[in-house]
Amino acid sequence: MREAGTVSEEDQVLIARFHRGEEEAFDRLMARHMDKVFALAWGVLRNREDALDASQDVFIKLHGALAG
Repeated sequence: MREAGTVSEEDQVLIARFHRGEEEAFDRLMARHMDKVFALAWGVLRNREDALDASQDVFIKLHGALAG
């Protein structure tokens, strides 16, 4: 089991591909983690639409951080 805050090898590859301009790599990264992010947001918010909005915000911020 990985420690919290560590990045898997597959995620590292996807991030590197994204940095090389492969936008679809970010889509794959998002797909790999969307269920976990949504589950966490749902657990806190207990509202589907709010949890979807929060999940979207997470990935928008991640995209900006990785692109920066």
